Amino acid sequence: MIPRLSAHTLLPLLAFALMLAPGSARAADPEAANKQILWEVFTALDRQNDGRLRELLPEEANIQIVGMPEPLRPAELMVFLKDYWKAFPDATHTLHLILAEGDWLAVRVTCEGTQRGDYEGAPASGRHIAYAGVHFLRIEKGLIREWWCLEDNLGLRQQLGLRLAPAKAPEEPPKGR
Repeated sequence: MIPRLSAHTLLPLLAFALMLAPGSARAADPEAANKQILWEVFTALDRQNDGRLRELLPEEANIQIVGMPEPLRPAELMVFLKDYWKAFPDATHTLHLILAEGDWLAVRVTCEGTQRGDYEGAPASGRHIAYAGVHFLRIEKGLIREWWCLEDNLGLRQQLGLRLAPAKAPEEPPKGR
């Protein structure tokens, strides 16, 4: 019996095989090699393989999650991911479009999962979530040097039943002072 392979398993294997094929135009194509690294990143995310992510992210990597005040270092990203994986243990990414230009890659993704644990103050709900994102990565010599992540965090929070509320406005000072 031949095992069934999902798109998440088959596509990276096919891309890797094409990249290594003798005489292949992709064998010498750095953009194709970088696309393979990108596939490995998202496969590692979906498999919760923090070891592989650590291999691809040198300590000096700049990781910017848009909306966070400071860039993250790989160790800080791993802490975030472990909490995220506890909340969404079945989270998976679907890659819709990959563009490469030199060392830079852009990818449009959809992330889906089920909330099975607490997430940023929202208790486990069993709700299925799906939200879009765009990631930009600069890969140099097989390692991620920069990673910019812009995801629909508002849409994610709304699906979890969280609502935005304005901060309490400061009180007006008494008149005449």
